[in-house]
Amino acid sequence: MIAHLRDERACDDAVIAAMDSLRRRDFLPTETRAHADSLRPVPIGYGQTMSAPFIVASMTALLELRRSPPHRVLEIGTGCGYQSAVLLRMGVDLWSIEVHPAVAALGAANLNRHGLHAQLRIADGSYGWADLPRFDRILVAATAPKVPEALVAQLAPGGILVLPVEVGDAREAMVRVRKDAFGDVSTERLYGVRFVPLIGAIRDTIPT
Repeated sequence: MIAHLRDERACDDAVIAAMDSLRRRDFLPTETRAHADSLRPVPIGYGQTMSAPFIVASMTALLELRRSPPHRVLEIGTGCGYQSAVLLRMGVDLWSIEVHPAVAALGAANLNRHGLHAQLRIADGSYGWADLPRFDRILVAATAPKVPEALVAQLAPGGILVLPVEVGDAREAMVRVRKDAFGDVSTERLYGVRFVPLIGAIRDTIPT
């Protein structure tokens, strides 16, 4: 898997080192661990999946993370905790939301077993974590119909939001949203993807 990521040039050495420090199989339910070396998404139950290694690497790299001082990162979709663990290995302070209680329990157990600590919440992630100060980075591991305005509002000046978004004709694309120092927002469409849908009523959106 690591050799494939290097060949694909999906990310930098820091992201590869973070992923190399974790065994993907350790985050999977027993019944799907045989697929841990797959380069594709792997089911984790309840209609959810662990993202493909390329996607985990690419989304992490797109956040342009720093270690000192650590970025405040909001993750929407804790899942099995693998993406969360990669972010924590990158040295960030992490808050993570998962809508499915059983999946949230799996993710929390996996992080605890690895000695990794994040603030976790069971909730509709489309509205973010509004009772906290704004985040430097936001990662969404589910496809939204549009970029949720609630998440953009929780992005600090200079912040980056990375998420998959519907782009018409049953297609989805990875999108990176930047908010500059003045609060102006720009978006860039990057590559085609396929994710599970973001759960929740997303009323306020901005166009991509």
